[in-house]
Amino acid sequence: MKKLYSVIVKLSRHLGKLSAFLLFIWVFFITVDIILRFAFKTPIKGTVELTELWLSVIVFASFPLVQTQKAHVGVIMAVKALPERLSMAVYSIANLICSVTCALVTYAAAQQAIRSFKRNMITDVLRISKYPFYIFEAVCMAVFCLLLLAETIYCVYAIFDKDAAKEIRGQWV
Repeated sequence: MKKLYSVIVKLSRHLGKLSAFLLFIWVFFITVDIILRFAFKTPIKGTVELTELWLSVIVFASFPLVQTQKAHVGVIMAVKALPERLSMAVYSIANLICSVTCALVTYAAAQQAIRSFKRNMITDVLRISKYPFYIFEAVCMAVFCLLLLAETIYCVYAIFDKDAAKEIRGQWV
């Protein structure tokens, strides 16, 4: 289990690096487009489409990394006030709900990729196929889901193990 988790964490870091790199390129691209648009009245063709596609990659690639860093916004004030075992049980249930929700989003993204492929959906201006972006979204969400599921399992374990519970509660700010 730990080996699989470390592989998922490494993959998450690579996805995070991809997200950061694409964000840098995207900002540069938009800056050039604005300069060309206002200085020379010739914007880059397909800027809106590329922005839409890039943002989907940037956002979804960042989810797994943010989860490994425990940087998602979480409201644990009420859970923190509960006794240790009860707080771990409540936190486990919350993580399970998040895992199931994430699995549903993963499934929906995969279905969207299949529909997009079958219908040969492309962007209007640049004629770029949309299905690879939906596949990427599904993969990122699957990695995110696996991280959530692993955390859920560890939280259930922490109900019965004081050291694990202390480790988890130590991450709550």
